[in-house]
Amino acid sequence: MGNNYTITVQNRSGANSHYTFVAEKPNVTNVNQSQVQSIVLATAASVPESGTAKLSIGSQYQAIVATYSGRPENGVQVEVAEKKKVDLGRRVADGTVARGTTVTLGVFDGSPQFLGDRAGAAEVNSFAVETSTGWTLSEAVNNHWAIGVGGADGHPIATFTPEPGRRYRIEPSLKYWVAPVDCVRGTIVDMDVLYNSVQVDFTNSPERVTIVHDQQGNMRVSNDSNDD
Repeated sequence: MGNNYTITVQNRSGANSHYTFVAEKPNVTNVNQSQVQSIVLATAASVPESGTAKLSIGSQYQAIVATYSGRPENGVQVEVAEKKKVDLGRRVADGTVARGTTVTLGVFDGSPQFLGDRAGAAEVNSFAVETSTGWTLSEAVNNHWAIGVGGADGHPIATFTPEPGRRYRIEPSLKYWVAPVDCVRGTIVDMDVLYNSVQVDFTNSPERVTIVHDQQGNMRVSNDSNDD
């Protein structure tokens, strides 16, 4: 992902409205996708009629170590303990692959932490996390440990519980969801609660997208530049 993107919501619903922004789950190998948790990226509260809400998305990703405030489920807070910038693998002009960053995760004094990183190990559009041994999945579950991907500021995008001795390839998505609901930034969100949501797919869209929330309560991606 080499570009910066912007999603703007235009409130034309006739009333104040809340908005929640969530990224599609990344594709993660060696873990059941149902165990990957989506995190609320941003919210906008009580946006007035004719007002706007905006999400700016940078091109830099970070590997993160985090903890859940409880059992990972809808509404649980995610606290980032450590973050490390990573490069995604990419295909260069001559057709060869510039491989992405691989980060190593270990556990010291009862806490997970990054040990280091190296370039040239992850596939196109992805980075990787390799976990050490000497600890157990039960420790990770009982202590609510999490690893995953964050944005340029390290804010969590998606997380999951790590297991020892694994290599996870993490491929962030360019798809985002916007819903006229009130959530809390930095919490796990079950996609089922994002009723009336609309998807923005930047793999097939321009770098700036406008969504209109109309008087019927519908959310739609607008093709009219005047909507912006």
